[in-house]
Amino acid sequence: MQQHQNPPAKLQKSTAWRSALAQTSILLLCAAVPTILTARWNLHWKAPRDFDELPASAAYADASNLILVDVRNNERFESGHASGALSITPETYDSMLDRVRACLRGAKRIVVYGEGIGSERAKQIARRLRKDLGSNQVFLLEGGWAAWPRN
Repeated sequence: MQQHQNPPAKLQKSTAWRSALAQTSILLLCAAVPTILTARWNLHWKAPRDFDELPASAAYADASNLILVDVRNNERFESGHASGALSITPETYDSMLDRVRACLRGAKRIVVYGEGIGSERAKQIARRLRKDLGSNQVFLLEGGWAAWPRN
């Protein structure tokens, strides 16, 4: 009967060392490749956005062909808003939807704005408008009310 012998301890250590070195090399390579590609070709991952943003200067220049929707509270709206903007808050949304539909006949796009950059209320109203109107022509105003040109 033939006995199965274990390899010498020195050979076992050498094999374990090579295996650990190979695994470490693979991990380093996996970490380095994206870094090198990003640095070399200026590749940057961007989170997908729900809506395209329309620059304030472009919206201002084309305001007569847009429906502007101000989602700030009444006090803020009364203290200043884009000319012709509709004031729609989450509380008034349902009662204002028919008015938006009526305005939409002549306008091509709806631009929603809140107080500033990243307004969650503006995103919420824009999502509802897109869904309820079945339109993909709903945009956010880049920078919100803070970016709107003042005369």
